[in-house]
Amino acid sequence: MTEQPGQLEEEINSWKGFPWALRKEDRELWDVMIGEIRERFGEAVGKSEKTFTTDPFFMSLLLLQHSKINQLRGELESSRAETSIPVAATSKRAQRTPRDEVLGTTSEHNP
Repeated sequence: MTEQPGQLEEEINSWKGFPWALRKEDRELWDVMIGEIRERFGEAVGKSEKTFTTDPFFMSLLLLQHSKINQLRGELESSRAETSIPVAATSKRAQRTPRDEVLGTTSEHNP
């Protein structure tokens, strides 16, 4: 399928009433988030084979949020290393699950 020029902008424009209902600080966050989506994912959304643009728009949001989470996790780990805060000790029965990776925790699993 050929690229549809302005597909992302059409989707963003369909949400134009939403930010005006937000508090000022949330509206500013919305503007930053939309700017990052345009910059990082605009081309991908434009090349998406989806004719309904909300799906790639929300996928872009999810990718952006995951990227921010990873960035913050890295900053936290660097901060812990610099301040020598011990990370929770793990026992032989403690295993990390994908959920633990996201939350930064360790789950105890029974054998």
